[in-house]
Amino acid sequence: MLDRHLESKLSIYAKRLDKNLDKLSILVCISGGVDSSVLLNIMFMLRSKFKFKLNAAHVNYSFHNKSDLMSKHCYKI
Repeated sequence: MLDRHLESKLSIYAKRLDKNLDKLSILVCISGGVDSSVLLNIMFMLRSKFKFKLNAAHVNYSFHNKSDLMSKHCYKI
């Protein structure tokens, strides 16, 4: 269900840009938390259908004591 919703949103976005989805390049910024990790996973699954370019970015600002742990997690995924 969520996949279908995101598929629809991606199609609308591509039409607004007047581009085919396979010409899109999408950057997902990840914190290492559950929400951004799930979003990246969903986008990864959708990428296989729509063939867009997918990249992920993470910046470690060292704001809290788990920052290094989160960075390591982001590197792995």
